[in-house]
Amino acid sequence: MLRGKKVMLVDDSEDVLRVFIPPLIVATEGRALFLQPHGEDARALAGAITARAPDVVLMDGELSGGLQGFEVVRELQAVRPQVRCIGFSSAEGLRETFLAAGAIGFVEKHAGDPWGSLREAAGMLSW
Repeated sequence: MLRGKKVMLVDDSEDVLRVFIPPLIVATEGRALFLQPHGEDARALAGAITARAPDVVLMDGELSGGLQGFEVVRELQAVRPQVRCIGFSSAEGLRETFLAAGAIGFVEKHAGDPWGSLREAAGMLSW
């Protein structure tokens, strides 16, 4: 379901990126994008995302500098509503917050089962 799509994973954890980069590259046939925030605000991060024109964004819940992923989703939906955003976090209790911000869904990411997390995200998409 992710084959050939530009899917961007936004996460500030190097460990998470290290686990998810290989399967996401395979699942998208090399079209995966990755963004590791370093304290940007929601507007700046939304701009960095839109500049790379992803089809789907997998957004971490808690980013560096106290930024919440749902804040970025809200900004992103304001400037590029055609981008499908999915909350993608191991933090609990964020599903409703992401949905209220404009995400199409929420996946509890599991570093121990990256393929399972990606399959769950792919299941939320219909092309």
